[in-house]
Amino acid sequence: MKWWPYLFIIVLGIWAVRALFAPEFFTSHDGPAHISRLAQYITLLGDGQFPPRWSATLNGKLGYPLFVYSYHIPYLAGSLFYQLGAKLFQSVELVLGLSYVVSGIGMYLFLRQFYHKFAAVTGAAFYLLAPYRFSLIFVRAAIGEATAIAFLPFILWAVTKYARTKGRKFLTLAAVFIAGAITSHSLFMVMYLPIIALFTFILLLPDLKHLKTGLWRMGLIIGLGMMLSAFYWAPLVWERKYIQFDAVYTKQAQNHLVTWEQLWHSPWGYGFSFPDSHQDDMSFQIGLAQLLAVGLGTLILWGRRHKQDHERWVMTVSLLIFTFSVVTMVETPIVRWVWENVGVIQVIDFPWRFLGMVTFAAAIIAAYTTSKLKPAPIAAIILITAALVANRNHMRINLPDKIAEDKVWIDTGTTAYANEYKPIWQAAPQKVDPILQIESEGPSTNWQLLRFRSNEIEFWTNFPEPQIVQINSLYFPGWQAYRKEWSKWIPLTLGGEWRIVTAEAYKGRLDKNIGVMEITAQPGEQVYKLTFSETPLRQAADILSLAALVGLLVWVRRQKPLPHTGGKDKSRNR
Repeated sequence: MKWWPYLFIIVLGIWAVRALFAPEFFTSHDGPAHISRLAQYITLLGDGQFPPRWSATLNGKLGYPLFVYSYHIPYLAGSLFYQLGAKLFQSVELVLGLSYVVSGIGMYLFLRQFYHKFAAVTGAAFYLLAPYRFSLIFVRAAIGEATAIAFLPFILWAVTKYARTKGRKFLTLAAVFIAGAITSHSLFMVMYLPIIALFTFILLLPDLKHLKTGLWRMGLIIGLGMMLSAFYWAPLVWERKYIQFDAVYTKQAQNHLVTWEQLWHSPWGYGFSFPDSHQDDMSFQIGLAQLLAVGLGTLILWGRRHKQDHERWVMTVSLLIFTFSVVTMVETPIVRWVWENVGVIQVIDFPWRFLGMVTFAAAIIAAYTTSKLKPAPIAAIILITAALVANRNHMRINLPDKIAEDKVWIDTGTTAYANEYKPIWQAAPQKVDPILQIESEGPSTNWQLLRFRSNEIEFWTNFPEPQIVQINSLYFPGWQAYRKEWSKWIPLTLGGEWRIVTAEAYKGRLDKNIGVMEITAQPGEQVYKLTFSETPLRQAADILSLAALVGLLVWVRRQKPLPHTGGKDKSRNR
């Protein structure tokens, strides 16, 4: 049966997350927030925002630049499921479940390039049956991270195929998968791109005499992936100065380092990570089966002589990644100093996120271990059974949680852990939720709201003299105001007729929030419009991503089939 490994992985994956099939949602750290974000994403797509950026109803109805900084792929997938008839919470569960099962297929495809079927199946099972994977789904409902790590093995599978065939389609797939992972979770760039670069360099390096070639190919693949995802990460990096993120996430990580004991044994819980590790109510265990496989694999690696091939290099690098990741998140004086003083790493809010890298490396090591044990089928059965037994109590939810979807659509929170995306122009704490989208001190009969969407506000005024109209939406780069003269829209200059309400100019007027916008309406009948669109930076990033995608597709279509093989790889280890 040629397809039995795929069938086995799919059945195993569906069985492991069967708790998602319940008629209700479940209690989790981030689940309700992701359901609200999905509702916002669907709304913004309906308003014509693509990619979505600005939410009009979040943050006390003052607006929130949620998707300027938050990832897209999980919500784009969730929007598709919703359009196909699923409820909001079911769409989130489908993304969590599908990313989980698909990640096992990706790991099998990657490992099959180096090991026999039983070894590759074992590695795929270990990638699925790891405590951290169940924590992502059933404890945290971390839809972004769960989706991102599902892309990881597909990236390396495409890189391996490209190394062996030089087929442009595999180079393109590798770049697309990298872009998919980056746009699934922002921390993928910081945490996983170095791993991808290392693996890519090793897989694409023919030998030490072709060092420049290996570096060039590695840079090409990662560079293309970065170009494809520029629409997301470029604003995230260069427009972070417009939000209060840095004030919230300053040196938080060092308070969430774990202990050695927590890695091999910590009670399974559904609570949170706390600054004091003794108060932690969630598990950070690597997994007993994973530790067993890593121990056996290490002994085999150093106890036997191997030729210097890709199989040995992949195993060695995986062992180094495993060790590095473990050391990086464990509380020691040196590690604490690094987290306190090295700025680049401080964007990672919780060091225990490195458990994702540990899980990935352990799966590769498990495949290597199985490939060296005889007979291979028995070794695979023993190791997979050990992983199943060790994780038997992790494949369940805590409590069901009934989600009132009608309230989700009108959520006025921020859906963020610490309101970290609030614009810097907004006073903290905010004052009063606005009742109206626009208001004025003039008579209500002299103004009227004509249109209100997330990316467009239009209103009419008719005052006998100049009058201030307050738009109860926070200013953020991308907003532009216009006044209609005859049939033309004349742009207004920020700081003149159109302004940001500041504390200095406030003087108690209208008793509303600092940071919203106001326009001095001119006498007589006037029509004003505010639109939210891409800044020059975001527009350039959008164009770069689109151009990279179109260019890659054209480039692939122009490739001729490889001679003698029809473009297919005949060199895989059988």
